[in-house]
Order: sequence, then C-alpha cells, then structure tokens
Amino acid sequence: MKSIIKNKGQLSFLKKSIDTLERSHKPLPNREILLLYREAMMMTRRFTWANDDGEPWQEILKRTARVEFEAMRTETDSVKVGKFLITWRDAIARIHHKLNKA
Repeated sequence: MKSIIKNKGQLSFLKKSIDTLERSHKPLPNREILLLYREAMMMTRRFTWANDDGEPWQEILKRTARVEFEAMRTETDSVKVGKFLITWRDAIARIHHKLNKA
C-alpha cells in the first residue's frame, strides 16, 4: 500500500510530549478565534430557558464566553491558545449533540 505521508521525518514532533514542544509565541490568526467566538454566540441562542433566579441562560453563557475569549485576546503562548480552541470546539460540539438529541 502506498503511503500518503511523503515527509515522515517532519512529523517526528508528534512523538514528543506537548510540554517539550517549542512554543512560537506568535498569535494565532484572529479569524479562527473569531469564527469560534461567533459559533459560541450562535450556540447560546438555543438556550431559551432561565435559571432558578430568573436570569436567562443565554445571557449567562454569552457573558461567560465573552470573558474567556477576552482573556485569550492577549495570550501569546500558542499552546495555551491551541488548547483553548480545542476545548471550546469540543464543548460546542457536545452541546450541539446533546441539544439535537433532546
């Protein structure tokens, strides 16, 4: 069977622990983070009910997401930003799955 990967030597970093990887300290493109933020805001629209205090969950989730994304705005560690993006993508996917299931 023919291998799809041509330059396997360039993938040697995959065998190392994430903590030993070299950090670039270059900010990720704002486009990727902005798209994820917009997706998070759209996801909050599906929460139409209120909590026990009468505050709409939509507003609580929007406020929480805004705080977390604002904290990432000044982050220069690419590994932290990457973990943040992966975590949020996974969380949004799980929420969509659970809401569509219900």
